[in-house]
Amino acid sequence: MDSVNDDRTARAVRAFAAAVVHELRTPLSALAAEVDIALRRERPATAYREAMMRIRERITELTEFSGDLAWLGRPPEPSTDTAVACLESVLAAIAQRSATTAVAIDRDIPDVRVLGDEHVLTRGIWLLVEHALRYRLEDATVRITVPHSDPAEQRISIGITTTPPVLTAGAWHGLRNEAANGVSAGDVLRLHAANRIVQEVGGDIAIGPSDADGVTVRLRRA
Repeated sequence: MDSVNDDRTARAVRAFAAAVVHELRTPLSALAAEVDIALRRERPATAYREAMMRIRERITELTEFSGDLAWLGRPPEPSTDTAVACLESVLAAIAQRSATTAVAIDRDIPDVRVLGDEHVLTRGIWLLVEHALRYRLEDATVRITVPHSDPAEQRISIGITTTPPVLTAGAWHGLRNEAANGVSAGDVLRLHAANRIVQEVGGDIAIGPSDADGVTVRLRRA
């Protein structure tokens, strides 16, 4: 039995390492290419500035991904942190980050405070929104809704769906630790990171009966 468990662990480690290497290789290769082009010959100052902006984008991408990996190493237990975030501010940050009509956010957001650091919560929800954007079909719009609920309820729900409800089959399977054909290993890691972030603040992510039903992030009221 131990040899079976050891073999399963070894396969999981190899799969994890392969996913990380794949996700790091692309931005690192792009960074190297940008530097090589910038050093190859003299260019106008504006060209150097544009190159530096592209390099900064890649570095930000790498920094965020390394932060996501750090969440995967944390135990899935609620934190004792007492930070409180304004839900409206979190979703406003999501809207600013998306900067596209492909994301539509319910404008009637209730004035609610939830447990968790605002920056961390924003990252966790953004990972789910970004995933829906990557795996939507036929230019579907990713919708974020916050149904009004009884203030006495301990949790508030944030729905992430698409309109029309079209996503790659198995898009959310990574959250169930199920095989996700058509979903990259790196994106499965990001889903796990989002799940850990939500767990950290005492919340959870509920997956609909089908991928088309999207996911619901349930956060604890402060």
